[in-house]
Amino acid sequence: MTFSQEQNGAFDSFLETWAKQLARSIRVFSGTEPTVTWSRVKALPFGEAEDVFWWKQALQGASKFTVWIGADESTWHAIGRASEDADSDDSKAAYLEIIARTQQATASALSSALPEHLQCRKGQVGSGPKSESVIHALIGVTLSGEQLPALIFVVERSILDMLSAAGKFGEPAGFGTAHSALMLDRLLSLEMPISVALGRTEVPIRDLLKVVSGSVIELDQGVNDYADLIVHGTVVAKGEIVSVKGNYAIRIKELISEKDRIDLHGLS
Repeated sequence: MTFSQEQNGAFDSFLETWAKQLARSIRVFSGTEPTVTWSRVKALPFGEAEDVFWWKQALQGASKFTVWIGADESTWHAIGRASEDADSDDSKAAYLEIIARTQQATASALSSALPEHLQCRKGQVGSGPKSESVIHALIGVTLSGEQLPALIFVVERSILDMLSAAGKFGEPAGFGTAHSALMLDRLLSLEMPISVALGRTEVPIRDLLKVVSGSVIELDQGVNDYADLIVHGTVVAKGEIVSVKGNYAIRIKELISEKDRIDLHGLS
């Protein structure tokens, strides 16, 4: 499969942008500075990749294309691991959130060079690509000095239609990477108020005036329900209350989607 010089440069810029956004997403989630590289390959040995965990997502603007991202278990577990004792379900959920943020950030970055905004459709876990009309790449990730098995990055060839319509798509200035990186570095040092809500209820003022030491106020959460993690008034996650060295802590079990966060805003 051959590309024109213009297509080569534009697709390389696309991969470079995706790799940078993945590095930022990992840094935000883990606090660890990763090294992320990319390389294009002509084909992949799919017959030897039966155990690969695949994520599939379509991106649509003036044209539509699908992206598949495959990861070895050791890779997605290492990327999604929030703590040394995180279990597989926690790691997988965090990994998928990192990939989703990477996809969204890349779409936003590329939209500045496109005539129509690029949107991420709902992604899903599934099998790898079956079509032969795809382009392959490998995304290398190194965390804490450990080089992980490469992510498999596959995208439909129809992405070239979008890249061709982008004009100066291949120029770094089109993505604003320097400016966004500077802003992100500044934001990462900011401290945000975090609180945990075990439950909520509403009572008449007359009943509040009757509260004395030993009074019991029943909340709307069951004893087995997760507590809400609230950041600046918005619920962003749910988890279970645990004890760490004599202090209360919360183990994250569910990450709230952006849509659900909007729906929950104002209820905290």
